[in-house]
Amino acid sequence: MKNSECAVYMLSSRKFLLIKCLNEFWENFNKDYDFPVYIYYFNGVYDKEYTNFVKKENNNRIKFIEIFPKIPSHLNTKDLFYNRKYNPYVRKHFNSDKRLGYLYMNRFTSNLTSYDEYGCITTDLKKYDYLMRIDDDSWFKKKINFNLFESVKSHPIATGYTWNYINSNILHTRENLWNFYMDYIKKNNIKPKNEILLKAVNENDENQMHKLLWTAGNCNLYNIKMINNSDWKKFINAVNENGGQFKYRWTDLEVIGLYAYTYFDNPIYDLKIRENGFYENKFNNYIYYYLSATAPTGKKKLNLNFIIFKLYKFFYPLTKYFKKA
Repeated sequence: MKNSECAVYMLSSRKFLLIKCLNEFWENFNKDYDFPVYIYYFNGVYDKEYTNFVKKENNNRIKFIEIFPKIPSHLNTKDLFYNRKYNPYVRKHFNSDKRLGYLYMNRFTSNLTSYDEYGCITTDLKKYDYLMRIDDDSWFKKKINFNLFESVKSHPIATGYTWNYINSNILHTRENLWNFYMDYIKKNNIKPKNEILLKAVNENDENQMHKLLWTAGNCNLYNIKMINNSDWKKFINAVNENGGQFKYRWTDLEVIGLYAYTYFDNPIYDLKIRENGFYENKFNNYIYYYLSATAPTGKKKLNLNFIIFKLYKFFYPLTKYFKKA
């Protein structure tokens, strides 16, 4: 594996969080490898002044790419997730069309290889065989003294941590996922290779599907050479046609995860870097939380992002004097 075969990407919308994320990513990991970082953002979220500042002040090799969310033409607006008022999760957490950006994000992150098609990553990433996805609130807390990309040499997916808890929010954001999956494998005469998923299929037990180990998402690595084949293309096209990312809020964790468990017996390598204190994905600081937008392009807790950026821009050069002291 060559460093030139690897790249990092994210979909970002939070100015102050992004700077913190990139600084920690460089100091605690990327300084040793210099992997390029591609930052996708929704139209209007970041202006030229901000992107230029980030590229100038950060050590990572950064490229910003603007994308434009929209509703797929074959879907009806009334069927989108935020209009499903019968769903308790929608009523409590998602009852606004301003969350369209989140639904678009699900389409974006679940489409690993449909380069430059609607809702997908761009051809900038087509030249890489290994990709790492992080979020702008992914915190690399301690020095990682090994190449994370090495973990996907023999696995299609590696992840910062795995989880499989079930609660009402999980169930209400996976509506119709099991029905879609069972219909897909029946039509295509597919037998899942993973034993747990195969047992769930044979017993038609949706609950066993929920108990699969799912990836972090916010710190995932992908072996594109292992994933990008005819089976993957057929599967992701079916998901996109169904529109479950927009209609039911299916995420890349479920979409890519189900594909991997279907075609690989043991597809996910758990890096366990969260358990060992190397990594966090949460708003671990009260100030960061309340001065940042909810991801992505959701309503803002306080409209102070630009002020924070200006203050940071002013005070950042002074930090070198404190370090010397």
